[in-house]
Order: sequence, then C-alpha cells, then structure tokens
Amino acid sequence: MQPNHRTTHQSSRYLRLAAVTLASFFLIANNALATDYHVAKTGNDGNSGLTLGAAFLTIQKGVDSATSPGDNVIVHAGTYTENNPSSAPGAPPAVVNAADIGIIISNGGALGNPITISAAPGEHVVIDQGNQLIDDGLGGLTIEEYQGVDGSGLTANNRRRVGFFFKQLVSFVTIAGFEIKNATTGIRAPEIAQGIVIENCNLHDMIGLAGGNYGGAFLQGCESCIVRNNVINSVQTLKNGAILPLADASNQNTAGLLMFRAHETTIENNQISNAYSGIYRKQAPTPELGGAENRSIYRRNVIHDVVNGVRYSIAGAGNGGHFNQEFSENIVFNADTGVTEDSSQAISQGGGIDIFNNTIIANTALNLSIQQNVTFYNNILVTDTGTPSIRLNAPRQICQLIPPAPLNCNPGLVRPQVSLIDFNLFFDAFDGEPRFTFDAGAHSVAGTFFPQTPQVDLGTLASWQATAPTFAQPIPAADVNSNFADPQFTVVAGQLFVPQVGGPADNAGRVGGLIANPPVDIGAYPNGVGGSVVGPLKRPQSPTVFSGVGG
Repeated sequence: MQPNHRTTHQSSRYLRLAAVTLASFFLIANNALATDYHVAKTGNDGNSGLTLGAAFLTIQKGVDSATSPGDNVIVHAGTYTENNPSSAPGAPPAVVNAADIGIIISNGGALGNPITISAAPGEHVVIDQGNQLIDDGLGGLTIEEYQGVDGSGLTANNRRRVGFFFKQLVSFVTIAGFEIKNATTGIRAPEIAQGIVIENCNLHDMIGLAGGNYGGAFLQGCESCIVRNNVINSVQTLKNGAILPLADASNQNTAGLLMFRAHETTIENNQISNAYSGIYRKQAPTPELGGAENRSIYRRNVIHDVVNGVRYSIAGAGNGGHFNQEFSENIVFNADTGVTEDSSQAISQGGGIDIFNNTIIANTALNLSIQQNVTFYNNILVTDTGTPSIRLNAPRQICQLIPPAPLNCNPGLVRPQVSLIDFNLFFDAFDGEPRFTFDAGAHSVAGTFFPQTPQVDLGTLASWQATAPTFAQPIPAADVNSNFADPQFTVVAGQLFVPQVGGPADNAGRVGGLIANPPVDIGAYPNGVGGSVVGPLKRPQSPTVFSGVGG
C-alpha cells in the first residue's frame, strides 16, 4: 500500500506544533513559578520580600533569594551602598576576582528565561559604592581604604569596589535601570558565562589605580552578552597621588566598556564618554586562534571625548587576533582615533572587521596594524588638524610560540589587508584634502628591535587611490568612488552630525560598499533625519533610561 503523503505531512506538522506547544507550556509553567522579590530602604532582610510592604532591606538579600529562572528582583527608590566581600558568609567561593567587593550574583536563569535584577519602573535607584578620593597625607590623593566586613582591613590596592559582580559560570541574568557610581567597575560579568544583559543603566565616576583593568562595565569571557541603551561616562585613573590626564598611556587598560575574551557580543545604542577607550576589546577568546567565532556587533553607539572610539588589542604577545567583528552606524567625535587595532604581537593575523556607515570626527579615523580582511565603506571621516584619516602600520612581524623554545617571531612580514574600501566621504577642515599614512615605526617584538621603515605620507585622495592597492594588499582598488567634501552637518531634533539633504553624503554610498548594489546615505544618520528608522536601519538615538536617572 502506498503511503499517504498528505497524511504523513500533516502528521509531521502536528508533531512540530505539539513540540512548540509543549515548549511553550513549560516556559509558561516556569514563568508561573517565578517569584518577584522587592527591595526597599524601608525593608528588613528578615522579611519575605514578596511584597513592597514586606520588602528586603538590601539588594544582596534580594539577589540571593532569586534562585529560579524567571525570578525578578525589583529594587525601589533610594541610594544603596553594599560592599560585600567574596569571603563574606554565604558568598560564593568562586568569583571572577576575589578582590572584588560589591553585590554578588551567584544564581543564574535559563535561555529565554533570565533572572532579572532591576530598578522599579519609574523609580530612581542609585548604587553608590563610595569609592571616594581622600588626601593621602603627602600632598596628593588616594582612594579611601575599605575595612572589609570580614575584618581583612585590605586597602583599595587589593579591594575593588564593584556595583555588581558574578560568580563564575553564572549565566542568563539581566541587570536594568540602575545608576551605579563611585566604583572601580560598575558591572563585572563573569568568565565562562552566557546571556548576561546590561541595559538602561547609568554607569559613571569609575576610578581605579594605574595598571588595573576596569571601566563602566567589564565583560570577562562572556558569550552572547548584550550591553544596550546605557549611559557610561567618566572612567579615571589614579597614579602617584594624582588623577591622570585622559590621554596618559597609564589609562590604556580602562574603557567605558572593557571586554576580555568576550565573544559573540552585541553592544548597541549606548552613550560612552570620558574614558581612554569607548569600547576596548582587549583580548580575543581562545577559539579565535582558529577563527571560530560568531559575529560580535558594535552599532548605533555615540562615543565621544575618548582617545579611541573602539580599540582591538591582544593583551600581550602570543595571543590570537580578532575575527568576525562589526562596527557600524556609530558616531565617534572628540577622539584621537575612531577605530584602532594594535595586535602586532599576535600569534596569528586576525580576520574580519567590517566598518561601515559610521560618522567619525577624530584625528585619525582608522589605524590598522596586522588585521586582515577589513572592509571600510560608507563612512564620513572628518579631521581638523591635518593628520591622516587612515594610517596603515605595516610591514610588521607577528609572533608565534614554538615549543619548547621561548616566544619567537615569525620572520615573515605581514601587512594589514583591506579587502574593500570605498564610498567614504573625507573632509579635513584644515585644508579640505584628506591625508593618509603608511608607517611601521620603530618597534620591539619579543626582545627584538625593528628600526623604523620609511614612512609614506600621502596628502591627497588621488595619491591614496593610486598607492594603497600596492601596499594594503589585496585591495583591488582604494576609494575609487569616495569623495572629499564638507559633509554639511546640521542639527536635527537636538542630534548632532546629521548630513543635510542634497549634500555630498546624500545617497552617495552603496549597500555593502559595492557599486552594483542600491544607493544608501553615507554616515551614521540618514541625510536630514536624526535618530529615526529608515528602511531596515535603526540609526543612533539617545539611550532611554528610567526617568530620574542622572549623573
């Protein structure tokens, strides 16, 4: 007997429908079992926490009580200071760093059903960790000592005040709506974790000692994590009794958002300012040595008053390069460099950074060391100091580990490889024409000194178009369809750097940077429209934080 294909197809359809229904049932059941815990300044940690009238007093008690996927910790208005050491009673023994003190998160949720820790809607909740500067008695400043709850008496040199920090392996937690200030780092996400979301927060006035790794938020080894719709500003460094100027090299480990082996991350719609780097991807995760990483995306952010808009590095010789990155639809201004990659000591060349539809007002828009397969298109690049819009730092040597010998260098020279660069709009307010530089510079790798190679400076777009293909191989052509002109910025609805309709950026780009594709506006905003939705593209907008959240 021949099978009834219609019946078989219907059976498969019903089975799929049953599977979806069953999954939905379990999700609904889990949500039904989820619990809301309240925290308020009028509460008591001996309460149940199940209503506002029976609220807990401390956020830590609320966080410790939320143990099941879907649980919510709702924190009501007020200022909270909670510096709990990792060695305190009931605290988890394995945290990201035992020197951190703050609110410890030791329980996680599940995919699609996170534990959520949030400010109550419409209420202003401040976490002030009291990381205060005081007179050091020597005519300078120091960070106030913290006498630990555990009686350790450790000082700021080895105690770091953090708003929230995690036990390792804790996953699927959302933190939303807080103002966090006067800490070393606002939120520190864990090693080997997934699905951490930080949103609608105001993270400001972070300060630590020179050489430390800290910032508004720190994603350490976090996979598939999201940072969105936050305001992050003022990350400072103390050295020898004084606050360092922003551009001081001792600040280089700090950032508005610092990532260390984090991957498959989405960083979007944040305002980041007054930090050494807006976004700093300090080290690629280990799988990237083989190039295996799904895309990380940094888009629709406004980054300003920084040394670097976004910085890619490797945290020392012998680590791998970066792969599969996207930097799109961002605005960077008052910066030394828009996008910089300085991984010349990597064990291998990174591959894949797509940089498109950004507006960058900086001394240098793009600074590459050894990254390969870079695409750079539909960007507005403005300088006003006569400095190069693009700097390619090559040739360089990359390092490799040759067991059992110590670190050695690959004798082969490598160059940054730009596979596509076109449809950009350049403008130098100094004299109109953009500038470009090929410069290796003197450098040392693994103890071996390499003298400076002749620097090539190009003072016109035409000379760049003629020279770049022979230098930054495998470029088939460089900026053939690009232009240099005043982008004719205007202000729309209070938003800066919106190109005017009919100006040189209007409809002058191409989707994907390819001549055969449909036209699109150059820059982060559609021309004449600030921060709105045009077609599939959502352009930068001011983050929406809970009312009352301020710096």
